[in-house]
Amino acid sequence: MITNIEIPVADLKSVLPGLSKIVGKRSTLPILGCVKVTLNENRTLQLQANNLDQIVTARLNKPFNGRPGQMLVPLDELSNIAKRCAATDIIELSLSGKEAAITYPAAGPRIKKPVAHLAADEFPPEPEVNAEPVPLDNAFKEALQQAFECVSDECGRYVLTGACLDVSNKEAHYVVGTNGRHLFSANSFLFDVPQSIIIPPGKFLTWPGFMEDGTWTLRYMPATKSDLESKGPGKQPWICLESDHWTYVSKPIEGAYPNWKQVVPPASALKSHITLGEPGIQLILETLPLLPGGEERDQPVSLEIRGEALKLRARGKGDWTEIPIPAQVSGKSVSVAMNRSYLAKALKFGCAQIDIEGQHKPVLFRSKGKTMVICPFGPPDAPKVPETLPTPSASPTENASPAAAPPAAEATTPTADPIMNQPPVTEINEAATPTRGNLTTLTPQSEEAPAIDQMLAQIGTVREGVKRVLEDIGNTERLLRRAVKEQRLNEKEINRARSTLRSLQSVEL
Repeated sequence: MITNIEIPVADLKSVLPGLSKIVGKRSTLPILGCVKVTLNENRTLQLQANNLDQIVTARLNKPFNGRPGQMLVPLDELSNIAKRCAATDIIELSLSGKEAAITYPAAGPRIKKPVAHLAADEFPPEPEVNAEPVPLDNAFKEALQQAFECVSDECGRYVLTGACLDVSNKEAHYVVGTNGRHLFSANSFLFDVPQSIIIPPGKFLTWPGFMEDGTWTLRYMPATKSDLESKGPGKQPWICLESDHWTYVSKPIEGAYPNWKQVVPPASALKSHITLGEPGIQLILETLPLLPGGEERDQPVSLEIRGEALKLRARGKGDWTEIPIPAQVSGKSVSVAMNRSYLAKALKFGCAQIDIEGQHKPVLFRSKGKTMVICPFGPPDAPKVPETLPTPSASPTENASPAAAPPAAEATTPTADPIMNQPPVTEINEAATPTRGNLTTLTPQSEEAPAIDQMLAQIGTVREGVKRVLEDIGNTERLLRRAVKEQRLNEKEINRARSTLRSLQSVEL
């Protein structure tokens, strides 16, 4: 079989960065370090990368020269050659029998470089996702990207590492991301999918080349169980996102997403309100990196309402630094401390309306169609709660439904501008209000610990347990090394004793 494919370098350079988001630099299987290049019968070109969990295909829907066929090319070699070539150059991929090569220009003459041959039929197949496509708008792209900025990067609770498309309420769907310390949600979506989906994180999904490549569509194929009568095997679930020139297929994260709505404060509990304009937002964003305390682990800052004034406060090793912030405030005077990076993130997302329940209660940030909840820092004398996640048997959020009924105001048409004394748009439906959790640390009260606190406490316990196990392993390793040394010393003593006995046996009396 002979295959010959000619690809302009300009086209290669436009797709190689996206393919590199999937192909690992240190793949254990050589075939996963390759891209499959296909020249179709209609002369269109496809380049595909596959890491077994995620598949990305670049579709170049214009005529290319060559002989139709497929071949596998190592991505690193193709990228290195493309970097050394001009955009107007042509790279030729050729396959004849088991001889594969890349031909490219080098200061005039063309160089033919042999590459390792791998059979194209050994490349992992792409699953078929035959569901009807669901169109997605630019608001979804933005919400997905912002949700990924709020997900967890710890493997202790894998479901929190992905962004959830919550379709538990059929009238209003959400895009949600959380790491247990802050939570982002965006509504006003309708996804025609049979169940909620947790999209795994990936560099490709937030890559500008994919984000800006026209309109997206979503396809979802749920898992199917094996059929005992027909002895047919079950199928894994797959999600597919398509743009004008790209197709992304991935396995979703399987598991129950926590009942995130129970941590959103209801309107009746919010007692202090802040409305920031553009000058106030810019002043806070410019000031946060300059305030003292940025070198601390939690990077604390405080928002303080005093009468009708708002101040941004931070404390380093010395005195407090206070910055007056232009804003409209109402309600009770309060001071609430939080992580400055979370505060900056909420403001960058456009959440200019801030509602506060109390000093040590979750702080609610919102804008049109978006909500962000930030865990404040607890009182200095409060018992420290390690950051934990619950076990399935002890966590109310783990056994709860993915989400309760959405807020009535958000499910319709939220107002464009936040209003000071208007009830927040995040109020839970009174008919199905779950027990509200708390993103903050435990307060020194006798009430039962909120769900998120229990989650934080459990992961701290697990973390301490892992530390103890690692310490025990280290102690065992040291004892083993000591035993080996002692064994070697004993062997030397035994050999020395044997030599002494041999020398004594040779002595004649």
